[in-house]
Amino acid sequence: MVLLWRNIMDFVAWLRRFESLEEACFDLACRCSGCHTGGGVGLDHAAAVALWRKAADRGHAESQSRLGVCYYLGKGVERSLELAVEWTRNAADVGLSLCARPYRDTLVVMHAQAEHR
Repeated sequence: MVLLWRNIMDFVAWLRRFESLEEACFDLACRCSGCHTGGGVGLDHAAAVALWRKAADRGHAESQSRLGVCYYLGKGVERSLELAVEWTRNAADVGLSLCARPYRDTLVVMHAQAEHR
């Protein structure tokens, strides 16, 4: 993994941009996954998933939504439609309706279809 910061002062300046540890984990995960514009650290989906999970477990809705997508696509984790639905539902439940609801609704339908097979 490529270093993001040249020294401890750069790291502290980066960390101070965030209101919470969950926000910092989310930002770093986005950099690891390649979905962040600029300042990426290279594609490491497993590392991104681990960071999103830390934030998601603490109620961070955007991280929950990203985990849902990762489980749906099988990026950084073994593909699991069940976990994709669970994480996107969690994101919608804590208020990320703009991002999570379209994923959630689609995944719920796909999950129901998969159960009927």
